[in-house]
Amino acid sequence: MQIAARHRRAAAMVMGVAGGIAVLLAGAAPARAAVAPEFAFSIGYTEYRLDDTTVGELARQGGLYLEPRVSAAPWDAHPQLRVGVGLGFTLSMTTEDAGESIVIGPGGPSTEDLDTYENLFLFVPELQISWRQEWSDHYNLEVGVGAGGVYAHYSAGDVLGNTIYDDEIRESDTALTVRPFVRLVYAKSDRFTGGFEGSYLWSGSLDLFDGVGGNLEQWYAGVFFCWTR
Repeated sequence: MQIAARHRRAAAMVMGVAGGIAVLLAGAAPARAAVAPEFAFSIGYTEYRLDDTTVGELARQGGLYLEPRVSAAPWDAHPQLRVGVGLGFTLSMTTEDAGESIVIGPGGPSTEDLDTYENLFLFVPELQISWRQEWSDHYNLEVGVGAGGVYAHYSAGDVLGNTIYDDEIRESDTALTVRPFVRLVYAKSDRFTGGFEGSYLWSGSLDLFDGVGGNLEQWYAGVFFCWTR
């Protein structure tokens, strides 16, 4: 029931984005010549949750999000309509104090701090479709949706002192994704732009390890910088 509810929410969000694009189309400015490809880079904070995770710290966790992407307006009749490809990267790392361990070395026994760690790496390649509406001489509002997949890699083990000595768990899985997004674009010149953006991603179920996995939900907020040829 929970999975079905999430899928309904994802579908409702996609329909909402599509409706917003339709509204913008209805009130769009007159068509201009299609622009050259745009290269962009996003960076910011993300937080995700894996709803079936019952062990460790990854049931809900924050981390760094990076996304290089390229997009273009391929139709002269509707230059506000953009199509592109993005590559999203997320990395989060957690450690937990597990006490101390006795180490036998050349100088005799000594104690070292013992920690356990968990790492999760997410890679999301996706096709992005959006509508960028010009609101003033320098500001545009862009709404769209990305669809693709997620590759998740999970690793866990122990750290003794500052050295990883037991990397016993390394698992990965993939699932389909959908990610509505919105961007506020500030155009200082024809070649360089930037702004703020936010998004929310849903994925199918990930099976990473006993007690670690489930449907992924991930929100992101950050800044981006663009260059047009």
